[in-house]
Amino acid sequence: MALPTSSVWLRLSRSLSTIRTANRPCQITCLRGLHSSARQLQDAEKDQNEPGQSENHLADQPAQVPWYLRPDVSPKVTSPLKTVTMPELPENSQEDLKKVVEFLAMRLGIEDLKVFDLRDDKDDNVNEGAKDIANFMVIGTGKSTKHLQKAATELNYFVKHKLHELPATEGIISSGEISRFQRRLRRKGKGGPQYAKLDYGASANSWVMTDCKSNGIYVHMLTKERRETLNLELLWSKDKSKYGRHETAKETDDIFSGLRYYHTTATNASRGTFSNLIRLYSIQAESTQDTEFRPDLITRSNYTKRYRELKEGHLANPNKVPIVNIQNHFDAMQFNGLPLTVDDVYDYIDLICQSREFHLGLQRESDVYNKRYHYAVYILNRYSPVLSKPEDIKKLLPLLAVSGSQFDNDHFLTLEKLPKLSDEELLKMGEEVFKYSPVVHKLYQLSLSLTGKHLDSQRFQAEMDLLCLTIFVNRKNWVYAKKVIDNSLKREDLNILKAALRLLAVKGDISICYKFLDSYYPLLSLYKGFNIAEESRYVRIMLDRCDPDGTLHEEIREALL
Repeated sequence: MALPTSSVWLRLSRSLSTIRTANRPCQITCLRGLHSSARQLQDAEKDQNEPGQSENHLADQPAQVPWYLRPDVSPKVTSPLKTVTMPELPENSQEDLKKVVEFLAMRLGIEDLKVFDLRDDKDDNVNEGAKDIANFMVIGTGKSTKHLQKAATELNYFVKHKLHELPATEGIISSGEISRFQRRLRRKGKGGPQYAKLDYGASANSWVMTDCKSNGIYVHMLTKERRETLNLELLWSKDKSKYGRHETAKETDDIFSGLRYYHTTATNASRGTFSNLIRLYSIQAESTQDTEFRPDLITRSNYTKRYRELKEGHLANPNKVPIVNIQNHFDAMQFNGLPLTVDDVYDYIDLICQSREFHLGLQRESDVYNKRYHYAVYILNRYSPVLSKPEDIKKLLPLLAVSGSQFDNDHFLTLEKLPKLSDEELLKMGEEVFKYSPVVHKLYQLSLSLTGKHLDSQRFQAEMDLLCLTIFVNRKNWVYAKKVIDNSLKREDLNILKAALRLLAVKGDISICYKFLDSYYPLLSLYKGFNIAEESRYVRIMLDRCDPDGTLHEEIREALL
């Protein structure tokens, strides 16, 4: 006898529970009836699974087949996730983008998905500055703040295990953190004004952003209200005409989330910590020329032109155009979606090195290069320029080395100053010592790690060697000066020996000059670019210093005749 399947037993479980309370004869009779019904149900399932049987065959037997086995009566459960419309993906996009978008739509229930391609297209329709940040921006709407928190967590798990990347997410706040923020808010808001009791930053975030770390894919998930307020589509779309600006009915401090009461209290306001924050799409700065600056015209050429005007005004009169105006200008560029490039940061650091206002009140030599170097690092951390190529780092390294030294001092000895100085002036400058930041050592080691076999890399390292050699010789740090010379000789760059001859002749002591003539001068004499007649002045100074009696280095003295 064939036994009923497990599915049939599940359907009869409730009926069996009622039979257990009856007497045995009735129980046996009911069991026989239920067993007969089970056999009928099993035969019906077998007929349904046989090939050639249609759904109408079951529909034609209403008396024999239960309602839940009839397709025309049994309801079909459908999920709203299966009806989500997938957005159109850009051409030549990676497979990872498709996987992420499908996961957001089909598994997480993110609605109204839009994908923005920030790469350069064939029509030169470029969203200026956006391509330096990412390749694709995905924007979607969540159902609630809790939905966003859960979706962000699931997306992190998906990226980590399916794309094999470690994502970075901003905006996830645990329930414990929210409770702690709310308690702090109630405690601070008791004696504060009404606006200090707002819940910005003390509730679940309505905007979560995830950097997938794969092919430049960024995902923004927002609530419907927050998405309409921020209007991120206007920021990342190439065709700005499709998305107009939304004028909010009243001003909110959404952009200052977490700063609410802190930056409005009298104690903290007096510190000036937040006094330089710029409102979005606006800037208030003093004009230095007749040309009018339009902050609403968000183009790189417009803001670059304004920076040049501020730079000229600051170098001419720092009191009229203080350096804080230039920092405010760069902050406005960042807020308006124009990230600073390596060239912008280079010009900014170069301006700091020339600024009289920046060096005002600095008396000790160590204070000068320490303040300049730390401010240069502050600029890099604040604006985070994209250093995607080794050439970008190579451009910044020499400037950072100069900012960490006293290269701009009038008495600092350089190769350009040597031909213009008399012998007496050379003797005076040879006695002075100029300190530098220890970070210059790390910058030199970093430059060595970037040097490859290409011609451009060799040229960059040769320039870096000359710069570091000049800094080390002015400090009279002969250990690192020797390292620079030896590393150059390993690359068969004998041009460094000409520079070392000139600098050591002025700054070197007796032992250094003797070692150079004994170890390095024979190699220098074999160099095709070396002409002893042109370098005779420095060779004589070095010979007089290490051998005033003229008893040594006879071959060199004969070559001078």
